[in-house]
Amino acid sequence: MLLTILFGALLNTILIWDMADVAKGIMALLNLIAILLLSRVACLVINDHDAQRRAGQAPTFTRDRIPELTDGIEGDVWKRGDGHGTLPDTPSGMIAFL
Repeated sequence: MLLTILFGALLNTILIWDMADVAKGIMALLNLIAILLLSRVACLVINDHDAQRRAGQAPTFTRDRIPELTDGIEGDVWKRGDGHGTLPDTPSGMIAFL
């Protein structure tokens, strides 16, 4: 941290702001890539959640309920069917474009 303070004190303010802008741009780009990669999973889970709510069930998530995700999920993630994956109530239709 001391090095960062020294670095910031010795450089031109415009250069420091430009470097911060580049760093924030890289972070935003990485976040957008992650969102795009996870959007399919999120849509499948939300659709399953809404289907369970419409059926009058308390939403419970297991790998067996969403066959498209069975191959991509490893270990004990969403494996148990004992209500371990139950989430609190969330507004139905949170994503209107689905």
